[in-house]
Amino acid sequence: MKAGVLLTILAMCANVLCTAGTSGRVVFVRDSEIYTANEDGSNIRRITLDGKRKQWPKWSPEGKRIAYLTEGDMRATPKSRGTIRIINTSGEQAGSASVLVTLPDGTPVAGMRGVELIGWYDFDHVFAAGSANPYVVEYRTIDIRTGRMGGYGGGNFATCATMGRVAFWTPVFPTHRSMQLQVNDKEMGFGFPDAIDGIPDIHVPLQWTPDCQYLAFLDLRPPATLVLVRANKVERKMDLPEEGSFHLDGLTPDGTGLLLAGSKRTLVYDFRKNTISEAPPAILKQVKLQRTAREGMVQKLGGTDPDWFPQEPSPVLASSE
Repeated sequence: MKAGVLLTILAMCANVLCTAGTSGRVVFVRDSEIYTANEDGSNIRRITLDGKRKQWPKWSPEGKRIAYLTEGDMRATPKSRGTIRIINTSGEQAGSASVLVTLPDGTPVAGMRGVELIGWYDFDHVFAAGSANPYVVEYRTIDIRTGRMGGYGGGNFATCATMGRVAFWTPVFPTHRSMQLQVNDKEMGFGFPDAIDGIPDIHVPLQWTPDCQYLAFLDLRPPATLVLVRANKVERKMDLPEEGSFHLDGLTPDGTGLLLAGSKRTLVYDFRKNTISEAPPAILKQVKLQRTAREGMVQKLGGTDPDWFPQEPSPVLASSE
């Protein structure tokens, strides 16, 4: 799987987890401008008016600002792949962050070949991600006040903006035959223990729980398991049924469980009870209705690239310590 496809899947996984929750607001693109509306489609407001192409508007963690991508300039000095602009909900400019290809003196900046995903890394930083080659993705953080950049290389990045954390897979050198899970929090980083080393490639989706305390992924090597890690240790491992293949499919509407969708059935992992069971039909119906309603609302508004605020309710996870 190429990195560009990987990023698309990552964006889809992140959006799926925002499909349930309380009433709120949506931001979207229509006719190259940024609009906001209530979740039910009322109170539509256009908050930009410059005619420039825009992509991927994203609510800030506190819901008071919006970041979106505009085109860069490869003819200027310094060259840039794009510019992430930050506005408040009235449309006033609140900052910007260039995704540079070169510094002003011409020095190359990393190897990102194009911006394929943006978002908020924390309250003061945005991120841009894009393929560096067919197998590795560059994830770059940018300070919206100073333009200072940081970054990582690997795959399947999962960001928790309310805590300023990003998790991702990196190759284990020198063999490159297995991957290790890395987490970076602000300026600190650490790897998880050997208990989850040995993942064969970087294409294993990762998902933070909304409170940013747990990171979940499916280890599909036989016997397949759901793995939850916290701090720097594996805290929970739950066996999956032998039949069928599963993937992470978002939270239950009340935020207390994680849905695991398979080809024949959907399971739910209950954070509080630490159990996996068949997802009740009522929950599946509710999730489907919520997703359909949001999709239909965006189509009715004539928009693309929707992002919703607030996000999912945060589940209370029972500690096994």
